[in-house]
Amino acid sequence: MKNILFPTDFSQTADNAFVYALHLADSLGADLHVLHTYSIPIVSGLGVEGSEVIQQVYENVELTSFEKFKEKAGQLREMAEQENASGVKLSFVFEEGDLIMNILDVISKENIDLVVMGTSGASGFEKKFFGSNTVNTIKSIDIPILSVPHQAKFKGITKIGFTTIFKDSDKQPLAEVLKIAKRFNAKVRCLNVAKDMQDVTIELAIRDWKRNFGSNELKFIIREEGEQSLEEHISEFIHELNISFLAIVKRNQTFFERLFSSSLSKKLSYKLDIPLLIIKEAK
Repeated sequence: MKNILFPTDFSQTADNAFVYALHLADSLGADLHVLHTYSIPIVSGLGVEGSEVIQQVYENVELTSFEKFKEKAGQLREMAEQENASGVKLSFVFEEGDLIMNILDVISKENIDLVVMGTSGASGFEKKFFGSNTVNTIKSIDIPILSVPHQAKFKGITKIGFTTIFKDSDKQPLAEVLKIAKRFNAKVRCLNVAKDMQDVTIELAIRDWKRNFGSNELKFIIREEGEQSLEEHISEFIHELNISFLAIVKRNQTFFERLFSSSLSKKLSYKLDIPLLIIKEAK
């Protein structure tokens, strides 16, 4: 990962995620691109004679937004120095318009490998990013997205969790996780929650995956479903094994509707105190 994109609204949640993104970039030797998007209000009803007034409103909004952007960019550079991460190359992008379209544009222009974003479950910024009116656009983001909860702190990456249902399409995402783990010399623990622990297909799948990946740092953990919810199993898995961040696979069909509606990943992303890495399902 050489280029990380960090969209921000300069909130406290975003600033916390910036520190996480900063340390991640520092550890990976990556550049960090900070994107701030602003909106021009729609002014109407003034007629032709009001065109100069409308233009002045637009210019004032843009100027005010840019002044705030310059001030916050300076503060983020100061935060980098305070975090002993001033060696990370920071670049700042200030764009008017639609947040999602700007994100997609930066991803394309800067060859972005990862998007890092702060989440608290309450901000309007998240509603913009994950709102139903932008679901179709967000689906086109093929690169991994790291969701950093408000309380998450970067303490190094020592153990990465990965949830799987042993589909072939999970293998490529796991390969990506193993690459990240190698950079941090971290262990990877794969969790599968099974209805029947005695199911022979699970044992065969584990043998197949071990042959495929052949990593000593990779282990599989099978938990029986029982009366616990999947969310409870994953939460226990995270805390018992001291997982640094959890990786899940983005299923293609209605993933983003589920992600921030009533889905497992919504519940996890709002309850976890560790980041959630979302990787696209392989075709």
